[in-house]
Amino acid sequence: MNHTSSPSERRGWLGRLLTWWGRLVTARPLLTVVVFGVVLGGLIGAAAVFGAQPRDDYNVTNVPAYAGGQLLEDHLPELTYATATVVVHDGPSGAVPASVINDLVATLRDVPHADTVAVVGTSTDGRTVAIDVRYDRAVTDPAIWGRLDLLEKSFTSTQEQGYAVDATGPLPLSAAQPFSGRGEVVGVVAAALVLLIGLGSVIAAGLSLVTAIGGLVAGGSLVLLLARVMSVSTVAPTVAAMVGLGVGLDYCLLLVVRLIEFRKAGLAPRAAAVAAVETAGRSVLFAGITVLLALSGLSLSGLPIFASFAYATALAVIAAVAAALTLVPCLGMLYARRLPDRPARAISVDEEGATGYAALTERWAKEIVRCPIASIIVALVILGSLALPALSMKSWPQDASNEPTSFTNRRAQDALASGLGEGFGATILAVASSTVSRSDVETFAANVTDVAHVKEVTPLGKSPDGKIIVLAITPTIRTADPGTPALVNDIRALAPDGVHITGDSPVNTDIADLLGRRLPLVMAFVIGSACILLGLIFRSVAIPIKAALMNLLSVAASYGAMQLVFHDGYGRELIGVDKQVPVSSYVLMLMFTILFGLSMDYEVFILSRIKEQFDLTGDPATSLAQGLADTAGVVTAAATVMVAVFAGFAAEGDIIVKQMGFGMAVAIFLDATLIRMLLVPAAMAVLGRWNWWPGAGRDRPKAGGEGTGTRFADKAGLSTASR
Repeated sequence: MNHTSSPSERRGWLGRLLTWWGRLVTARPLLTVVVFGVVLGGLIGAAAVFGAQPRDDYNVTNVPAYAGGQLLEDHLPELTYATATVVVHDGPSGAVPASVINDLVATLRDVPHADTVAVVGTSTDGRTVAIDVRYDRAVTDPAIWGRLDLLEKSFTSTQEQGYAVDATGPLPLSAAQPFSGRGEVVGVVAAALVLLIGLGSVIAAGLSLVTAIGGLVAGGSLVLLLARVMSVSTVAPTVAAMVGLGVGLDYCLLLVVRLIEFRKAGLAPRAAAVAAVETAGRSVLFAGITVLLALSGLSLSGLPIFASFAYATALAVIAAVAAALTLVPCLGMLYARRLPDRPARAISVDEEGATGYAALTERWAKEIVRCPIASIIVALVILGSLALPALSMKSWPQDASNEPTSFTNRRAQDALASGLGEGFGATILAVASSTVSRSDVETFAANVTDVAHVKEVTPLGKSPDGKIIVLAITPTIRTADPGTPALVNDIRALAPDGVHITGDSPVNTDIADLLGRRLPLVMAFVIGSACILLGLIFRSVAIPIKAALMNLLSVAASYGAMQLVFHDGYGRELIGVDKQVPVSSYVLMLMFTILFGLSMDYEVFILSRIKEQFDLTGDPATSLAQGLADTAGVVTAAATVMVAVFAGFAAEGDIIVKQMGFGMAVAIFLDATLIRMLLVPAAMAVLGRWNWWPGAGRDRPKAGGEGTGTRFADKAGLSTASR
């Protein structure tokens, strides 16, 4: 007996699950919106009451510098406590009078938890004076973490006399320039314009913005709650907001476009909302999964701080997916009569065929199919040229000297460098255990003075229990100088067994080395997991390999662009960078994982449509041109939104956020243009039917590519009159 499956059965378990969810949230759309608002309010309240401020975890246990730091913590803990270097500089005239310094020192002694205050350096002309403030507890203690304001209150009298007073060191760095929100504002405004043009409706654009912002607020609240149970990097919430806002707007755009298409096909408001969730919801769900899968690769980095980046960003993505799949169908129903009959011509496709930008894309794809090899060569030459500078890239964790001049840390570092030398404050500590003889320590100290970039070696004495001896090595170069890794390695090469080298410069050197060793492992995991996921979706061998190679190209090109701008200086003034800075070693790994997940979003969406056309026609060339025409407008609009958001965050002051925003904006731009519009169609044209081997001709799990409104309605059995 022949059995004919129902539309629901043909859509598979995921289709049935999404259809169930769509029907659930749209049964009482106003109630669903109210419930979402209550949940969101609860999260905001919980974050306000139970949330905690992010704090960096400086306890990196799997690097060589940790041993020396642990000896200090066990036997001479005051050397591990928080410090701040207060710098008086640029006074009205001449040297800073002793009376001014004495008054400031007396005031600083009254700062809460300040233990000792002493002048530690004066420039030869007396115009720059450095004062060391040592606290009675670790910088991560909640009583002082981020409390630069308590220190700055002591500067008022000195500043009123015409002197500049700034501070640097661990405590001021814990209160680095706060996230201004400028990136969010710029990103939202630019995205709003793109959505308005693409959707052709204030209501449709507003619906997307409200939903994305709701997801952003939910994600931010979850990150603050996360900070209560684990250490969360101070930069992690900003990165999470950047990614959460970008993907949230993209997901909303996909759903709104599909909803409008189904309304145009004649479906009633609720049926259109459910159909949008069942179709575009697949893309949103798979997109979220790919980003989460890529983020999980950060667990292999070996750094606790990266785990916090992964968790925080994952929460932002989950919140964005939940908001999109819940609010868009409900708001789409509530404002059904005020939505446009169709998206703007720039991103729409009629049942009769492509129009506007879609028609142009279809013609473009057909031209590429005629000469794919030439297209591949052109794309590879451009991307390769952009990626070439990355070969000379030497990354390094950032220090205060690389921050904007609006940061007090940067101004203090500049004043110290010009008045007291580049290496002032970049002290390297040598910690000798009791197993090392005094003569060996003295020999080591004498040998270190001959090392390049070493200014002097100063004994700090023994610990009270006599277990360790500490030497302070003052370099002539700052922590972020390109020569610092060689300096640290040269000192370590002279150290006898039992002498451990620690301090900011050794820790940063070790972190850079660790990330350099772990990056290939993280890359292998992210690429491998993404390939497996794509292989399962499309039952293809060529598609995952092609996608991985092309994503690597866009990431490499973005690395090269970052090297050109931040290190080589081409156009850096345009994004608020006033000096040569290295690309942060933190940024490279973070960018790779996040970008790989985001790039797969577009890959799944485009290939799903191409595969649908191939299943219908069996013609690789026709399916390629039609699939690109179907998706070109939406993908271009989505990528433009993402680029706008990331470019907005490039306007932030923090150098890591700035580099992340710039690099990701470049990568997404290249991915949506050279990769998706040139390299992908050219490569698929060369592969032909081999794109879908070995699964060609079989039913496949869909990821959002069920066609335009009427075709889906016919296949799904949805009535145009259904509610």
